[in-house]
Amino acid sequence: MTLSQSIPIACAVISALCAVFVAWRASRWRESDEAQKLIARVGAVEGRMTKAEGRLDGIDEKFDDLPTEADIARLEGEIGTVKELCRAAAAGVARIETFMMQRTS
Repeated sequence: MTLSQSIPIACAVISALCAVFVAWRASRWRESDEAQKLIARVGAVEGRMTKAEGRLDGIDEKFDDLPTEADIARLEGEIGTVKELCRAAAAGVARIETFMMQRTS
């Protein structure tokens, strides 16, 4: 075997050893203190995000219960109708009062 034939084989062996070393280091990374701190921080952020999502869901539900513009317009129409009925009733009461006052005098 010549030197030109053994160089590619040596490169392949070195590459395979590097890959094994990197895989071994990557599997041990989770056990390090820094990784544990990072995992704890990510877990805390995830908890806060879950809590915030729950609050947003509650706010969305409250907005669903609010009246729409159509509901408000309908209510304003009903209020206008009640006002007219009250005016008509007040006019009727005034006529009756006037009639009763004229009768008793």
